[in-house]
Amino acid sequence: MAKKSTKKPSIIQKVKNKQAESANRKMLEELFHDWYIERAKVYKMNFVRGITFGLGSALGGTIGFAIVIGILALILNILGGFPVIGDWFDGLNEDISANSQTV
Repeated sequence: MAKKSTKKPSIIQKVKNKQAESANRKMLEELFHDWYIERAKVYKMNFVRGITFGLGSALGGTIGFAIVIGILALILNILGGFPVIGDWFDGLNEDISANSQTV
């Protein structure tokens, strides 16, 4: 069986570990440091930013979707329509007309 070495860390290793811990703590402090003293301004700015982002995304998505659908409709009109769906709608229209006359 292999023996486990329970070697104590040297003073140099302890200093290196302490420095690494201190550097990590300092980095976290700087990362989460509140640069703005007035939190109300920060909250207001983030709220307005979120609202404008949401509205911009919704408006942009709607316009983009409308443009894509418009281009597809234009292409289908140039090509003469989509025969499978056109035939299906014709059959559906005939069924509805036949049912509405019998009622």
